[in-house]
Amino acid sequence: MLSRIPVELSISAVDILGVVVKGVEKVTVTTPPVVVVPALNGYCSAHRSDAYTGDSVTWRAQGVSGGNGNYTYSWSGTNGLSGSGSSVSKTYRSDGIKNATVTIRSAGKTITRECSTYINERYVPPVITYVTPTYTQPTYPVYQTDYQPVYPTYQTGFNGVSLSQVPYTGLSSNMKMILFILAVAVWSAIVTYVLILRKRNALVPATADISGSIVPEAHDSYDIEQNVRQESLMSYDNMQNHLEGFARNQNAIVSSDAMSSIMEHSGNDHKRAEALLSSLVNRHANSEGWTTIDFAKVQSALG
Repeated sequence: MLSRIPVELSISAVDILGVVVKGVEKVTVTTPPVVVVPALNGYCSAHRSDAYTGDSVTWRAQGVSGGNGNYTYSWSGTNGLSGSGSSVSKTYRSDGIKNATVTIRSAGKTITRECSTYINERYVPPVITYVTPTYTQPTYPVYQTDYQPVYPTYQTGFNGVSLSQVPYTGLSSNMKMILFILAVAVWSAIVTYVLILRKRNALVPATADISGSIVPEAHDSYDIEQNVRQESLMSYDNMQNHLEGFARNQNAIVSSDAMSSIMEHSGNDHKRAEALLSSLVNRHANSEGWTTIDFAKVQSALG
């Protein structure tokens, strides 16, 4: 609609006699309306944060406002991402952080927004091929039916040692018998003592080895448990310190419960946690310079 503005004009003229004539004339000036185009706003995000290799990820431009209401989009990003709509889909074959950039234009105004997500590596189970075993009929030896075993022949008539076979020593038969029994008894005692002594010497090192190995194993098990616990606490503290520094570089202030939720969702994975935190900062960025991330915003993004 055209605007009409009344204007007074001062007019001076000289007639043919050289007389200066002055006057005021009122006129109306018509001007076109002033059109004010609002500033463009919007952000981009991936439709899921738990994608795996081989999954399709849809990037969307959201919260777009301002301009004249007619928008054009231009997408670019990791692994050849491209498109010209308000959303674009891409299937990723490799894991890691994937980035997307969208440029929004309307009524001569342009804004560019960036977003990212993390693609997890998909586990592919090994292919197990079952091979059916083949049964082979065993072959058995052929025995002779006319086999006749050959038994050894033993000498008959041997009844042991006779005292008459013992050399003569000048002693009577009864004395010889007594001395023979005493000699056998002494020999048996010596042999028994030697066997017991050898068995005892063999058991002592084994007992020492067993008693010496029990305590160190228990002590080593306790040391291993303490080391694992200390390494777990150090890993958690190191990741929290890393994410706090990453948030400061992104001009973001993250509450403690929001930081714990991000770490729990990412499974203590630095790259996944950085991707989720970066996505939250891009979504809630404002013109004040610093972005605050609380627990409710994290849950809204994960939901």
